[in-house]
Amino acid sequence: MAPRGRPPLTEEAVRQKIAAYCARYRVGSLTKAGLPPFPAGKRETRQHREWIVLYKALQRLQRRQQDSDPIPRAAALKAQKGRCPICLELLDADAATVIERGPPRMVVLHPVCGELVRLVRRLGPGVLDRLRDQAGPPD
Repeated sequence: MAPRGRPPLTEEAVRQKIAAYCARYRVGSLTKAGLPPFPAGKRETRQHREWIVLYKALQRLQRRQQDSDPIPRAAALKAQKGRCPICLELLDADAATVIERGPPRMVVLHPVCGELVRLVRRLGPGVLDRLRDQAGPPD
């Protein structure tokens, strides 16, 4: 019997794993790299081991993305002046995720900002007005 390699890792699969981890351990926020915060003080626990699995999966996915498109990614980051167009903060190319905006245009974002864009695309542009209403200044 021929050995099988590791199945391809997709961005969606990593997001699902991160969401499951966050639900299981009641984690409410993610770091800019797109990971839940490191479980400090819980080394060698099940939670720590699961966090390491998430970290390695995200690193593997980012490495594969970089290998597949290093020149367009670098060009997009240079065109964006090294900043994420969503949060306007500096963007590390190693931790960036890519969003396609049609054939000639690629946008590089923080993983969390990329998740926000995917959510808006899924829910439709009307969600921005509803979000603005909810997140606006207090009455």
